Amino acid sequence: MGRISTTLKRRWALLLGLNVLIATGSNSLPVYADLPLSLPGPATRAPVDDPRIDEIQHRLNRLPTYAGYRELAELYVQHGLYNEAAQAYRGEAALFRRNGLKDAALVEEQRASRYDTEARIFIYRPVTPEEVAHLDTKAPVEPPIGTYIGAHIDQDDVLTDTWQDEEFRTHRNVKDFTKLIGRPHTSYFTYIAYGKSAPLQWLQQCKDAGAIPQLAWEPSSLNDVKDDEYLRNFAQACGALHWPIFLRYASEMNGAWTPWHGNPALYREKFRLVHQVFHRYAPQVATVWCVNSVPLETIASYYPGDDGCDWVGIDVYSVPFYGNNPGTPGLQDSPLHWIDPIYKMYKDRKPIAICEYGASHMAAVDKVPRPEFAIEKMALLYEALPRFYPRIKMVSWFDVNALQHQVPGTPNDYTLTDNRNVLAAYQHIIDSPYYLDQIPVRNTASGISIVMPRLVLLGQRVRGTTKFSMWVKSYVPQPKVYLAINNQIVYAGVGNGAHDVEVNTDGLGAGYKRVRVYVYDANNHFVTTAATTVHIGAGRDIERGVPLQVIGNVLRYYADRAGLVTAVDVQTPGNVATIHFAPTLAQQLMTAYPVGNEMQAWVVPLDTPAAPAADQSDAQQWNLVGTGEAEPANGFSQPYTTSDLDMLEADVTVPNGAATTVDGKLTDVVVNKAGQVVAFVVDKTTFVRVPSQFRGGAAGGTGAGTAVNLRIDAPVTISGTAETLATGAISGYKTRLVATAVTVNGRPASVLHFSNTNRVRAINRDADDTPVEDEVKDAQAAGLDVFETPLTGGSRILIRSTGRAALDELGVKPLLETNQRPW
Repeated sequence: MGRISTTLKRRWALLLGLNVLIATGSNSLPVYADLPLSLPGPATRAPVDDPRIDEIQHRLNRLPTYAGYRELAELYVQHGLYNEAAQAYRGEAALFRRNGLKDAALVEEQRASRYDTEARIFIYRPVTPEEVAHLDTKAPVEPPIGTYIGAHIDQDDVLTDTWQDEEFRTHRNVKDFTKLIGRPHTSYFTYIAYGKSAPLQWLQQCKDAGAIPQLAWEPSSLNDVKDDEYLRNFAQACGALHWPIFLRYASEMNGAWTPWHGNPALYREKFRLVHQVFHRYAPQVATVWCVNSVPLETIASYYPGDDGCDWVGIDVYSVPFYGNNPGTPGLQDSPLHWIDPIYKMYKDRKPIAICEYGASHMAAVDKVPRPEFAIEKMALLYEALPRFYPRIKMVSWFDVNALQHQVPGTPNDYTLTDNRNVLAAYQHIIDSPYYLDQIPVRNTASGISIVMPRLVLLGQRVRGTTKFSMWVKSYVPQPKVYLAINNQIVYAGVGNGAHDVEVNTDGLGAGYKRVRVYVYDANNHFVTTAATTVHIGAGRDIERGVPLQVIGNVLRYYADRAGLVTAVDVQTPGNVATIHFAPTLAQQLMTAYPVGNEMQAWVVPLDTPAAPAADQSDAQQWNLVGTGEAEPANGFSQPYTTSDLDMLEADVTVPNGAATTVDGKLTDVVVNKAGQVVAFVVDKTTFVRVPSQFRGGAAGGTGAGTAVNLRIDAPVTISGTAETLATGAISGYKTRLVATAVTVNGRPASVLHFSNTNRVRAINRDADDTPVEDEVKDAQAAGLDVFETPLTGGSRILIRSTGRAALDELGVKPLLETNQRPW
């Protein structure tokens, strides 16, 4: 086997010892015998002893602040603790999100993803009819399973055969593109101004090629759109084609760079009008409501309703520099981060389309060729769709060199065909039956059979030749990836994205075998690992589960105060399950309760990581399995025993909280043997863990009227009696309130200091009257609300971080507040 180019050399394997087959067919890149089948170093990280970490964590446990999470994350980065840094950034993002700052949260989540490493283990298998049926919303033109591949090729200069339609718009020949790529595409898109006639010749060309045309129909003003002759004629012309069409009217409306931005009510009215007219005159047309991936905050206000569109679309790009600005690099950012929040918002309502995607291999800011950047981002997106985003049913590439064609807001070269390595990578990635090269005939979902990579279920039966797939996304540009079965390395490769290997499991012996993926950086330093268990030989089929398989929609997340998901409700076919995670950085699956049968639980060993809850999607399989027999555990309304609350050191609950209420809601209080409150459950839905330093206990018993130490995430309530207002003796503080019997989340606080604008500047909790300034730094850094004035005895004071004042200091603003398209 000859050497391949370094740009494409993403996976290597050495065939030694075991009977291993490296897949070299249509579903994997060529391999090169380069890495030995042995780990390059110990699978452990050197311990870090820095007292500042504990100090900052203690402060955050007392009172979370944006600046505190940022400080902790940056300290972790200094020590090379990148996964921990990612979790700290996510804590900051969770705080932004709780305070309504969605875009700030998105930026911090992206910052977290730059330092995060994910590793998952899949096995290729046929999907079940139940899975297919669950993924199929039966929207117009929707494939029950799989993803249409599309492209915009009108400005691809490599395709020299051009022609003009009836409005003298220039197009490229679809057949030339198909010949160059080597596989037909199921959709092509073009742009047309509202007011122009339908591009009938181009529509016919798409139909002749067996592809679904996507029309990006753009008005100069929303007021141009009326229920008039032009709109009806355009719809009738599309209907006369007798062929499916995607109609993407007025996309990216959430961005201030579009002329139809700024009036959500009028936009919804006009979109619904277009939708209704086309359904009347062209029922085979699917309307696509398409947003830009940023900004997030206004997206929902533009949604025309479930009955006002057929699909939801997303435009997203991967670029080395946002806004062509070297000060806002995107080299480490994943495209998955931008699509994930929108996918989660709408996947249960509509099929999702990525209407425009491109990964730049040259930016205008420096004109440096970066084909490896385009290949990595392309692989991350396309290879993630069948694994994590099965309701994304179309993805279309923006095949344009915008450096030459001067497309506003897109100063990058996204062309697929002008770089040999980029083209070869694209050809490989779409060479999968999951990516559809023809429109499926809709009949019944049960008649569809397709092989997909699915998360390995613990104890899943395998036999014979089994195709394993490792998914890795890391801050490391070229991570080294190893797969071990029963401590024997059977695969070694390099790169982010998917790694596939076929293993003849018959040569590994029968019984339960540990399967583990290891990730190292280029310097052979251990990064992370993930593991599961398979059963080689006889056993239950995967469709039956071992003993429980959950396939369904995530209904609700329960997060602890660090923003980590600790419990998730999942809607399954005919059932609902509540899944509990340990509140650790690993987010390990602890227990799963099928609702309606809470006396039964399936407990997963602590060393078995499940897929992170925040990344779970519909039809995602959760790793649920018992250790033999199902272990009993009690529900929230009865005394806890062990199982799920071992991590909380709790074994007692006060039924219905002994009439305890939190913000007027009935609460179950969980106490340990020492009488300390360790957790509480509000209205039997929201599970909140009380950090150890705030477990003040339930002195005097747990009966009615007992004062319990409940910590609420937000808002933080400080209650007490205001006694005096006096000039502060502390530099920078104009006034202070001396209060008695003040508590902060149930913990005594002696003095509150304020600026002359009545904003909280510091909280004293120490007997020596020393202000704890780091907890709430100041109004500008923490974005605090003005509380009630004037201050009187018994004033209720709310401290909430809801403002935008902190964004400048935290480096969030540049990507958020812009009238320019960031790509």
